[in-house]
Amino acid sequence: VILPKISQPILLFDFLKESYDIGGVVSLLALEGLFILIIKHNLDYPDFYPKLYSLLTLRNLQASHRHKFFHLVGLFLKSPKLPSYMLAAFAKRLCRICLKADPGVITWS
Repeated sequence: VILPKISQPILLFDFLKESYDIGGVVSLLALEGLFILIIKHNLDYPDFYPKLYSLLTLRNLQASHRHKFFHLVGLFLKSPKLPSYMLAAFAKRLCRICLKADPGVITWS
């Protein structure tokens, strides 16, 4: 919401990167901003997908922001540049998490 209104949104990269590195709910909130900077402003952040993979936990599946989180994960995984082995790893991780989760939590939409 803030990024489109800032004249130089790239200045927020360090803040969003540090927030993303913290983990937990703070990382979930920094995801969208980082993704916008990567896509619209051509920033290179090679650790984006490995850290996103580490955020796929049962705890985040049950978080209050899970709907937005999994909507964003769906957007991130639609990238045509994402290798198929990485996409398969995400699918495997999601399946394993869903096996441990409560049935009501699994329905994301």
